[in-house]
Amino acid sequence: MGGNKEARVKGTAKESKAKDGRCGFFMEKKRRYCSFRPRPGSKFCGNHDPDSGERIPCPLDPTHTIFEADLQKHRLICPSRKMQLDLEAQPHWQKGVNCGTDDDREEVEGDLNGKDGTEDTSLVFASSRHILQARRSLFQSMPEEEVRALLEKIHLAVTALCPDEPAVNEILPAECARVIQEGEARAREGKGNSSIPFSMKHSLQQAAIAGQMENVGLLPPNPERWYVEMGAGRGYLSSMLAEAYGACNTALVERRSYRFKAERSIRKTEGAHCERLRIDLADLALDKVACMQGKDLIVTGKHLCGAATDFALRAARTCRCEGAQRSGCDEAEAAVGEAPGPTLEGVAIATCCHHLCNWNAYVNKSFFRDLGFSAVEFRLVAWMTSWANCGDHNQGDAEQDPADPASAADDNPMNQGAGNDEGVAAEEAFGGRILSRKERTTLGHACKRLIDTGRVQWLKQHGLQAELACFIGASTSPENRMLLANLKQMTTSDEQSAYTCHLCDDSSCRIQ
Repeated sequence: MGGNKEARVKGTAKESKAKDGRCGFFMEKKRRYCSFRPRPGSKFCGNHDPDSGERIPCPLDPTHTIFEADLQKHRLICPSRKMQLDLEAQPHWQKGVNCGTDDDREEVEGDLNGKDGTEDTSLVFASSRHILQARRSLFQSMPEEEVRALLEKIHLAVTALCPDEPAVNEILPAECARVIQEGEARAREGKGNSSIPFSMKHSLQQAAIAGQMENVGLLPPNPERWYVEMGAGRGYLSSMLAEAYGACNTALVERRSYRFKAERSIRKTEGAHCERLRIDLADLALDKVACMQGKDLIVTGKHLCGAATDFALRAARTCRCEGAQRSGCDEAEAAVGEAPGPTLEGVAIATCCHHLCNWNAYVNKSFFRDLGFSAVEFRLVAWMTSWANCGDHNQGDAEQDPADPASAADDNPMNQGAGNDEGVAAEEAFGGRILSRKERTTLGHACKRLIDTGRVQWLKQHGLQAELACFIGASTSPENRMLLANLKQMTTSDEQSAYTCHLCDDSSCRIQ
């Protein structure tokens, strides 16, 4: 629906083909006419009548629009309001609990106009293009000597802390190989799982994540463990774990609603238990979730975008960690006789969209401060990560496959295409004066590594053994790094074989 009369009238260009007795407004996004009945004396229904007044996004849920004149009335009857009130009544909802601290408030005053490089904290969830355009404008306005100084600072930090990419360590567990073979066979026969469309690309990534988890003792499941998939989308990673390893306790955390969710498939597994928490990661008090009290938690995620990874890490940190003190929480619980909360046993999160990382949300600001980076420079480092994919402008986002419903768990419209668009813009900004395309690509990967290294250090500071692992080849997904942590001694990638395939026992196999 258009936001003004002219736009809404334009949507009726095909009204001659509308069904009799139905609204004449053609909905471009759905590629069909509105099926509502028109108002008396009009060709359009009340929602699409160009004479009904201006429509604006609903302030409670911007996914739908309302008439501006009905704003106050709609606030009281909007279904999203009831859902929000129900959510706020839950003990595990705490507004902004994972958004970061206020210790850097003086560094984030300003706006997103790019003049001073600062970002208003009220716009943490602003459009990704809005944020990236502001950072690009800031970068383009910098004198060349300042740009070179920043590049040198990044080079020194990366050389000292994370000079090399983690070695690719693809591990395909036998249990997951069986699930993939069965799914591929069903797809060939046209008997695919109606609730979970089969995708070899995504299945391989899910299996590779499971392989890393098994390698450090986070699998197989047991009755005392809960697997909490952050930013779960449809929950296909958890579905892989349930199908491959049998009964497990699973919680799917996601703020959006989806079709083709995995719950039905997971619940078919004997002994499996699945809960869906529809909540923003920024507001999740994980230690307050009722079904997880007294249990061991393993926090997982497949391609958490930007600051969502930091939200997930903060949420995990609210749980008891046997490897570190929890700021007197244990003593307080004992004093009031409360049952022990959940214990964090491990983390397995595949990161992505580093160009959307936010200074306020980032978990380890002191890591960058100690390296001499300011909040503004951090945002530029995050922006430069978009160059990692600028080596091949035709590659696109390996996580997006419009023809594949299984890929829609990664289809946040705020993130689509942002990385490559910014890579192209970077070329224009530089004009070839400072870095070649190859150098920009290398620098983009280095900036990703630096951001994730800070996260690994943060996990270590909180009592976990942690590492940055490369769980699958870049040809399958360019976003192939994950944060891996547990309470036991990590087994480094260097001690493992480069690749293990249980489908054919061939070390050179890549399952084409």
